[in-house]
This record gives sequence, C-alpha cells and structure tokens, in this order.
Amino acid sequence: MPGRFALTYPKSEIENYFDIEVPVEFHQRYNISPSQNCLVLCTENKIPQFMHWGFSPFWNKDHHFKELINARSESVQEKPMFRKAFKEHRCVVIASGYYEWKEETVSDESHKQPFYISYKNNQPLLLAAIWDRCEKENGEVQIGFAFITTSPNAFIKKYHSRMPVIIDDAKLPLWLDSTAEAPELTKLFKALPAKLFQARAVSTLVNSPKNDKPACLE
Repeated sequence: MPGRFALTYPKSEIENYFDIEVPVEFHQRYNISPSQNCLVLCTENKIPQFMHWGFSPFWNKDHHFKELINARSESVQEKPMFRKAFKEHRCVVIASGYYEWKEETVSDESHKQPFYISYKNNQPLLLAAIWDRCEKENGEVQIGFAFITTSPNAFIKKYHSRMPVIIDDAKLPLWLDSTAEAPELTKLFKALPAKLFQARAVSTLVNSPKNDKPACLE
C-alpha cells in the first residue's frame, strides 16, 4: 500500500544522510497515519517540509471529497485526477519502514498480524508520491500527497498485492527533476529487488493510530 509507516531516525541522522536541514519541529514517529503531516522532499534542491498525507486534486472544491492516500502507477500519468500532479508535483516521503498486515492462523483462530517492512541495511526508504494544492469552497487550502504504488517484488508479495514505489537513492535527482519526461520517470515504477528488503512481526499496538511510540515496533 502503504497505509501506515514510521520515521524513527533521529533528526541529526536524517540531516547527515541527505545533507539537509530538517525543520526544528521534527520528532521521531512510530505510527504515521493518513491525514497526518509527514516529512517530504519535493524540489530539486531537496528542501524538506511537512506535508499532509491525503491527496485532493487542484480542481476539487468539494469539502466532503474523500482524500486519496495512494495512486496506482499504472494510471497515475493518465487519470485526470493525477495527471497534472504527476507531471509537475512529484515528491518523496522519507520513511524508515512501513507496515503491512497479513492474515495468520494460530490455534484455529485467524487474525491480522502487522509486519514492519524496511531495507535490510536500515537506510531510509524514499517513497514516491505526488502532491497537489486545492482550495475548497469554504476557503480552506489543502496541500496534500498520495503515495504511488506498483506490483510487488517476490518478497513483498508475501505480505500484500501492492507495494509503494521506492526511489533508489541514485535516482532521487531524476524523480525530483521538474523537467524530467514521463518515459524516464515511469521506469522508476518497477519494484526494487526483493533481496534488499526485510520484514518482522510487530506489536498490534500499531493497529490504532492513537499509538505512536517505540512499543509499536516491538
């Protein structure tokens, strides 16, 4: 998907890794949910900012419009809702890992077990997203993003039928380049190799968006 993710690195570690200055209000997060603000990079010079997780296209004026949290890579460059944002408003959301839920059976009882998915080397995940700005009829201005998803690699497929598009560090300048053309960008939609990823079962505390603490990862 993802439907939840975490960003557990200290502020200094993020700054050193990306050579950026993170806003002072940043703090480590263990259970980031839709409608919350997330740390993103959305310009060529990688200036970090916080952005609302929930996409609404620029032409939408309906205050009751249900914001979208994901967009499919197969149609993101064609659907009227996403087309302009894909062309002009691309960004990456920084994460240490994300959560998926897998149906499991224990003692003849089935339940959904949360798993935390990350790189094996524990480096940051750069989750591809598009964003847009819209002004509602009531005057409210919303700037929000949606993740782009793709078909999973062999490892992620064990946990979900989709996975986020993850940008390789070396391809970040291309993804953020405002002059990049669609044929170059869509090559980045292919899932990264399965061998790069790991997953581990974590606490069901993460099931509730109210829980945002290190225990979610235990």
